[in-house]
Order: sequence, then structure tokens, then C-alpha cells
Amino acid sequence: MAISDAVTSIFQSVKHRTSIPVEVLTDPGLRVPGRVQMARAGMRSHLATYNPNLATAEYYLAFEAAFILRLFETPAASRALFAGTGEGMAELARLPLTAPLALIPAAARQQLHSQLHDGLLTQVRSQPIGMRINEWLRKEYPELADVQQQGIDNEQRQAAQTVSPDIRLLSPAKVWEASTGMNAAVALFTDQLLGQHRYAVPFRAAGIESRGRELLALWDSIGPEPEHDRERVDRWAGALGLSSWYKWVPL
Repeated sequence: MAISDAVTSIFQSVKHRTSIPVEVLTDPGLRVPGRVQMARAGMRSHLATYNPNLATAEYYLAFEAAFILRLFETPAASRALFAGTGEGMAELARLPLTAPLALIPAAARQQLHSQLHDGLLTQVRSQPIGMRINEWLRKEYPELADVQQQGIDNEQRQAAQTVSPDIRLLSPAKVWEASTGMNAAVALFTDQLLGQHRYAVPFRAAGIESRGRELLALWDSIGPEPEHDRERVDRWAGALGLSSWYKWVPL
């Protein structure tokens, strides 16, 4: 599979904004469809890697490249990267254990806490901005609509699994409520974006649609411009009690 003109155009925009080219590599063994690593620490190029056997690769390349674009479309003095503080892991260790968690050996529980912590920070960092990116892709690159739809379908199937009783039993209440609340907001937004009503159904059935609507209202109250991306992340984090879990590090 060759990279389309649409994705090439986005890569060219990244090069124009950052003055750093995007190097594109194929990897048939890549476990995800595609990923883009922003140039750091003396790297001479951003690195885009994709699996040519997976049809949704272009969506993920475009989506992740757009994060770099948005970062560099903010004023230079405001550009910052997201990093954990360690407080999240400390808080997880203090939270009451669900019955299944109490039966897990301490080392395994620590590993699970690490996965929950990293997953929650990834959500609060990426989902509020990712919604703006999907909105932008839908408007500016309609030729990617089919692969975008496929990618979103895959993501929503995975997100719907977070409301399952098994996952709820293995998650501290704060983590489960924050994670599913954000997923509900994304589902509600995506239904609006695509003119449908199906992605929010699992969250409505689980009784957490209202939490999603609260987060979506917060998100919608902030301007769409990239310079507001930190604010949209901070607003969600504040509403979910996650503000102390991360910090912004100047780029």
C-alpha cells in the first residue's frame, strides 16, 4: 500500500511547520496500523512507520501527524509536552482495592496499576485533542473518510469493552469512572461527527452517558484552535481529579 496524496500533504505541512522532514518507513510486522514519532533529542526527522498490510494505516499516520501540527501551531512560548508526575501511581496505591484486586499478588497488582495509570494519562492527554483532529480530518481530507471510519470503528469497539463487568471489577472506581467517562464523551462526539447514534449505546446502557455529556460540554466550551489544547486537557483532568497526575514540560 502506497501513502496517498492526502497523507503526503499532511506530512508536508508538518515539515513546513517544524522545519523537520518526515521519514516514512514500512514494517509488515508492526502490531499497530501506523505510528508517528516526533523528532526529539537531535533526531533529523520525524519518523512515520506503518504496516502496509493494514488498511487503516493511513488514518493513524494522518491522525498522529496532526498532533505534531497542532503542537507547532501554538505560540512557541506555550509549546509543552505532557509527562507524569508519579502522583497517579501513589494515589492508586492508596485507593481501596476491589475484591478481585485484593486477591492479586502485590507485584502483579503493581503492574496492573502501572497499566491503568499509563492508560488513563494517555486518554486525558490524547482524547480531547484527538476529537479536534478527527473533526479537522473529516472537514479538510474527505478522501480519508473511509479509512477514518474504519479506524474509528476499531477504536470504538475497544472503548465499548471498558464498560464490561470484568474490567470494572479489576479497576479502582476512580479509574473506571474517569476512563469510561472520557470514552463516553468521545463516543457522543463521534456520533455527532458522523451523523449517527450507535457508538454511545454501550455507555448509555452502562448508565454513564451523562458523565460523557458533562465532559463533552466542557470540551465544546473551549475554542477549537490549537493554542487551547492544553486548556482542554486541563479542564478534563480537573473534572476527573487527575490534575496532579501530570505536568507540562516546555518543549
